[in-house]
Amino acid sequence: MNTVEQIIEKIKQIRKERKIKQEALAKAIGVTTGQYSHYETLKTEISLSNFLKILAYFEMSVKDFFMLDSATISKENLDEVIQRLESLRDGNE
Repeated sequence: MNTVEQIIEKIKQIRKERKIKQEALAKAIGVTTGQYSHYETLKTEISLSNFLKILAYFEMSVKDFFMLDSATISKENLDEVIQRLESLRDGNE
């Protein structure tokens, strides 16, 4: 499982643990349910701004999100995540 898959899986896990439907989360971040579903099925890459909106909806910081299961994401993978988020920021913002 690559880093993007790990991030999406963690979002999905938190959403399910909190009993949040895809429809509710999609509405909260301003996308259609179909678009949100594509994020969870990895058909569409999530933008940095939507990732941050999801974390805001969950009332979590980026640090808290990645520290939830530090065994899942190693330091090397975290470095990859940071680089990917920076490239998304530069390309999408």
